[in-house]
Amino acid sequence: EPVRGFVVDGAKAIQCDACYLALPLLSAFGAAIGTSRALQLKPTWKVLPIIWTAIVGESGTSKTPAHQLVMQFVEEIQGKALRQHEQDLTKHETYIIHYEKKLAEWKRPKKKDDKGYTYDPPEKPTPPAAKRYFVNDTTVEALAIILKDNPRGLLLTRDELNGWIGSFDRYSAGKGGADAAHWLSMFNGGSITVDRKTGD
Repeated sequence: EPVRGFVVDGAKAIQCDACYLALPLLSAFGAAIGTSRALQLKPTWKVLPIIWTAIVGESGTSKTPAHQLVMQFVEEIQGKALRQHEQDLTKHETYIIHYEKKLAEWKRPKKKDDKGYTYDPPEKPTPPAAKRYFVNDTTVEALAIILKDNPRGLLLTRDELNGWIGSFDRYSAGKGGADAAHWLSMFNGGSITVDRKTGD
């Protein structure tokens, strides 16, 4: 409890198999723990709480309502984090204005303080990173950037399993082998290095 009660009551309300709620909930809990904890089975072997689950069922068996019921909690937390990020971006814009003013002053011929010492240019403010808790439609390249800013990890969730598998070859002219290999590397929390051009 309270997880058991949520699963039993939710399955009864939706009229679906309890595993439709329990399995995505296990994955969500694993993502919530993230890299903050790991089982150390041997000195060089750690197992992170990465729990891959997939629901397979006939159409009309309430897979989507069950998925939505579980995800409402993650989406609520994500919504709060993104609203906070918008506020942080607004503050960052103010910091950039002050930075540009100081930089313009620094670029003037006088680059010495009152004692005659030269001083360095002002440090450019780093843009705030968005705290992310889940993704549902992403490329490996985009995911690498998100994970760089969220090293604790996050939840990959898809309402339709076929949509996720189908996305493997979205940008590779039908040759999704590279994406599949990356996902296999990430299966146990392994690292990947992405060297493709992905903008910033």
